[in-house]
Amino acid sequence: MKTKSKFRKGLAVFWLLSLAAIAVGLGWLWVRLDAYEATTPEAAVRQYLKRVEQGDWNTLVAESDFTPTALVTEEDYIAWLKEKYADLPQETSLVRTGEKAGSVYLLKDKEGKEIAKLELTDAPEGEKLAYRVQTQTAAIDPFAIEAPQGAKVLVNGRPLPESALAQSAPAQGYEELPEGYTAPQLLRYELEGLLQEPQVTVPEGYQVRRSQQGKKTVYEVTGVPAPELEEECLSLAQQVAKTYAAFVTTDATRTQLNAYLLPGTPFYKAMQQFYNGWYVEHTGYDYRNIDCTELESAGENAFSVRVSFDYVVLRGSKEHLYPSDYRLFFLKTDAGWKLTRLDTL
Repeated sequence: MKTKSKFRKGLAVFWLLSLAAIAVGLGWLWVRLDAYEATTPEAAVRQYLKRVEQGDWNTLVAESDFTPTALVTEEDYIAWLKEKYADLPQETSLVRTGEKAGSVYLLKDKEGKEIAKLELTDAPEGEKLAYRVQTQTAAIDPFAIEAPQGAKVLVNGRPLPESALAQSAPAQGYEELPEGYTAPQLLRYELEGLLQEPQVTVPEGYQVRRSQQGKKTVYEVTGVPAPELEEECLSLAQQVAKTYAAFVTTDATRTQLNAYLLPGTPFYKAMQQFYNGWYVEHTGYDYRNIDCTELESAGENAFSVRVSFDYVVLRGSKEHLYPSDYRLFFLKTDAGWKLTRLDTL
């Protein structure tokens, strides 16, 4: 009986020791697997996506190489990240690329659609995981803003940085003013590095329109004359356009036209040399369908407007209709508003 008891005790001890050894072995293996897992890109990405889900944006910014600029702040970077991961699926896959010695991975959904490009870099010594992760940013295409000098233009609520000023030149229509007159200036800003489409805002008295100049997007800022000046500007432009058309057909004198012009400009000089004696004799003339549009201010003392109408020349019972379309540029002088240029459109 004593022999059996000793055997049972020995067997129990053996099993206990075996279980302890197995537990220690499994623990060791678990630690080793955990240590190995910490060295994999997948572990770093899982942690990154967990922080995205938890909204730990400040940590994501701190562990990236993002550098704020005058127009792109940390808040903009976070807004971009939020938009990028707004619909992050539960199931994702990681595909290594050949970019940057294989440190760039594509994060894809279960259908294989790309969600983001992730760049992995070695984590600082002492961190649990071997890698840090950041989302590769993709700036929008460079764009330009053209605005009259003095217009306080904002991009995403922030003033335009002086470093972005690329050119300052006379505004269209005022390039060759005679000595003694100051041309309104048009400033051109070249901007790049934004992560999202810009919100361009202008103060009261200005308007902005988006256009394309070749492949570049340009936001053109123009002023709008004060309401109390609008009627005066439109009335003057219409009268000058009508006088110019009548001058061409010898129905207005050069003296009448010159009264509206700024002496010394290329347009003024051209009108002094313009010969209209060739125009055929006629019995009358008329203006129909007059329209004034696109009233814009290039500065405090400058405006332009588009004037169109049908100019009708009467020869007895016959009418000859000439569609006319002009853009007129005016500058305020000591002698009042004067025309600096007239473009036929």
